[in-house]
Amino acid sequence: MPGYHACHVRYFTSKNIPSRYVSGYLYVGENSALVGDSATHAWVEVMVPGIGWVGLDPTNNVEALENHIRVGTGRDYADVSPLQSVYRGGGHTLDVKVSVNLIDQY
Repeated sequence: MPGYHACHVRYFTSKNIPSRYVSGYLYVGENSALVGDSATHAWVEVMVPGIGWVGLDPTNNVEALENHIRVGTGRDYADVSPLQSVYRGGGHTLDVKVSVNLIDQY
């Protein structure tokens, strides 16, 4: 869903700071106070000279780190919408659930 993340991208861009809109998922585990673990999630990345792309999650007021799972980047939501499709017909409903699990590393 489009939101204030695109406004952040436009603001940074207007100040000549390279930035991009990021669409993905957020893994928070059990008993987390972070918002966005049961649906797609979005955040902003800005280019910091000497460091690289730094993720900012304004929804949760945190830096986007390893628990932010990037699926795509673009200028705004329209560039990286998590799902795009066309359905013609009637009488059907769609029920979607997103689940992100941490898998053990070797």
